[in-house]
Amino acid sequence: MSPICALLCTAALFVTPCTAGVIDGDSEKFPGLISSGITFVEFYAPWCTHCKTLAPELDKAADRLQGVANIVKVDATQNEALAKSYGVEGFPTLLLFQDGKVVPYKGGRTAIDIVNFIQKLLEPSFITLTTKKEVANFQKGKKLKLILYTHGNNLSGKEAFLSYANANRDAFSYAVVSDTTLFENRSSDFIEMHKPFDNKKSTLEDVTEDSLTEWLRLESFRLFDEIGPTNYNAYMKRGLPMAWLFIEGLQKESKEAMEFVRRVSSDFKGKLSFVYLDVNKFAALAEQFGLHDRAYPAFIIVNAQQETFRLPRAEITAGSQLRSFCSDFLEGKLSKTMKSQPRPEGDRDGDLTIVVGSSFPELVENAPNDILIVFTAPWCTHCKALHPVLLEIAADCRENPHISIATLDVSKNDVDSEKFLISRLPGIYFQPKGSKPVSYEGERTKQSILDFIARHKTEVNERDEV
Repeated sequence: MSPICALLCTAALFVTPCTAGVIDGDSEKFPGLISSGITFVEFYAPWCTHCKTLAPELDKAADRLQGVANIVKVDATQNEALAKSYGVEGFPTLLLFQDGKVVPYKGGRTAIDIVNFIQKLLEPSFITLTTKKEVANFQKGKKLKLILYTHGNNLSGKEAFLSYANANRDAFSYAVVSDTTLFENRSSDFIEMHKPFDNKKSTLEDVTEDSLTEWLRLESFRLFDEIGPTNYNAYMKRGLPMAWLFIEGLQKESKEAMEFVRRVSSDFKGKLSFVYLDVNKFAALAEQFGLHDRAYPAFIIVNAQQETFRLPRAEITAGSQLRSFCSDFLEGKLSKTMKSQPRPEGDRDGDLTIVVGSSFPELVENAPNDILIVFTAPWCTHCKALHPVLLEIAADCRENPHISIATLDVSKNDVDSEKFLISRLPGIYFQPKGSKPVSYEGERTKQSILDFIARHKTEVNERDEV
């Protein structure tokens, strides 16, 4: 876009006459509000403090976007079905619509962020190239480039390209070439990807929406890349199993392991995403995957269910074994590696029994007494609120040798048991000795949990006071 055109677009945002103000939306009005043009939507809850902070910013944005875009707010507590249909789980949830279609909103929460993002959306998502020099210059640089070469006879393919470009403006730079002298003697439409890595150029023919999506999923990622905050979400959205190499700095052993993984990665293109991570930068992530022994380099594969499969360290730099490990994973021949923290001395923290992955079969599944087991995670606020209650319950049960009160951190320990289904946190079960566990669904208060234990304890405990 020329500087003058950009200036005109900016001016239009601030001077186009139209009724200002944020629109109150509901289930009945919503389809009409998003059907045409650009509509920015906030799903909110009246009690949400972040929503209250956002409210004046939406007012400012609405004033500045008169005639260009609508700003709509929807009370999700009064329009639950509508909110659920758009996957609203937290507040505020911000969505952007263009002619009825969702456009990913990746901007901030200030008025200027919202205005700038919508302003960019109004600009063309692609440029037109008319000469060989323009094509050559466009291909340069570090950013991924997509060029559609079109005769104009594959309208659905062109529409798929432009639709993707409009919805994913930051992912690539986009261009269209319609001069047939630049087509390299091709008779049908095609797309070229130019990238500063691997084989530099990839081509897609028979362009459709589905083929474009699959091709980009395959070709737009490096065969082996460092993972971090800037590309983590992209890898998660890619949807392939993740093959992780954990290294400790760029020492000799790390570089050797990286080279072996790099060689093997090309054999599994489009089947596995190969990445490496320096634990000096992200130590917590290594522990999350159960690498508590801190023996690096370490190589694991993580599937869609977040199950971990670990290759013995000595086999990482044995190319044939690394390759066989990846093949066996894809063929379903591997057994998952059970994550477990180191077993604490005495299995206790005061009156609480501390269970880890490796001790779960002994302390819980085959417990010598009744046990209340609580599944928790450090990030769970409800778990944190419950912890002092558990300490009190454990103290009350201190003198009763027939009952244990235990916790297990599910973020660092795996539990391979069909008897304990953990669908939410905290997960609370009481298992009488030799019997099936019973899930607790009541209030998380001391007395309610003690009453639950009293109802389900084994007969031997009926002489004991809980």
